[in-house]
Amino acid sequence: MCRSNSDRHFFFIQASEFTNTYKDTLPDYHATPEEVDSGLAGLSEDFGFSATLFDTSEAMSIAPETFCNEWNAQEFYHLIRYRAWKTHAEKEYQRLITAKVNH
Repeated sequence: MCRSNSDRHFFFIQASEFTNTYKDTLPDYHATPEEVDSGLAGLSEDFGFSATLFDTSEAMSIAPETFCNEWNAQEFYHLIRYRAWKTHAEKEYQRLITAKVNH
């Protein structure tokens, strides 16, 4: 995936540390019953940090190794943080619009 296993290992460790250290800066997330039933909620449990890496690379249409080779862990974490808050805002917007339409 990355230039070498040591680069990959280092990136994973550093990015995971940022995520764990600053998890309080991420929005609260509670899986819906539908997310649990469909298996979406279990992806992070099953794949660990790789799930985040794969999801982010897919969203950006770049290969996962690009992050290991061209980004530092702090930059990657800030991207993850942005995407988490964006998703949170989009869900809240959808909730507000749905409530407005139903009234």
